[in-house]
Amino acid sequence: SPASVGEDQILHFTQHQVPGQTWSMNLVPLFGLPESLDDFSALLACVLEADRDIFMQCVNTAIAESLPDSACEFRIQRADNGEIRWLKVQVIVGRNDQGEVRYIASMCLDVTEQKQAQENFERSNAQLEQAQKYLRAALSASNIAIFRHGLDPERTFDAQEHRSWNFNLAEIYGYPAGTEMTPERLLQRMSKEDLEASRVKANEALSNNQFDFHDEFSIQWDDQST
Repeated sequence: SPASVGEDQILHFTQHQVPGQTWSMNLVPLFGLPESLDDFSALLACVLEADRDIFMQCVNTAIAESLPDSACEFRIQRADNGEIRWLKVQVIVGRNDQGEVRYIASMCLDVTEQKQAQENFERSNAQLEQAQKYLRAALSASNIAIFRHGLDPERTFDAQEHRSWNFNLAEIYGYPAGTEMTPERLLQRMSKEDLEASRVKANEALSNNQFDFHDEFSIQWDDQST
């Protein structure tokens, strides 16, 4: 038995002996059925029809390919209240010395909350990406760029972070759209005089704990335009 489980994730273990004999611990209540139930077909009836093949394929694949175990996720509709829940099942196939299937064991975990959290996360990411597209379009039309670069020497910002925070920056600096804009690429467009003046302003702002500062400087594109 597991050492510890959360209230929202109850670990179940069931073993279906061949032929017909079964034992289980707290499995059927997961499906909203009475504990006294001994008809396995009633459990299968709770599996959504669209997902039923997923579970059966999980079992059959483990048997047909002689796998030690197989895992899958599928939805059920609880018999008592009609609630749709996500289950994750780890199927273990027991065999005798001749390789014949003697039992099917499974550990069943309710992962509904995790699936909902993942779906919410993916939906939020999709909405964020759409908002970023609108923002890029607005900035491009206004000749405005937004960027962020980390100053922590022990941390390196990866390409995803640059893409997430830098809007319309490549175009403003005369690079092709989609170019990964590193501080080095920005600074090489500036003259030595402007670079030194900006460095002084930045250091003054940091030393005075300013949250922002303003600066003006010129840059030169590859076509020599300023």
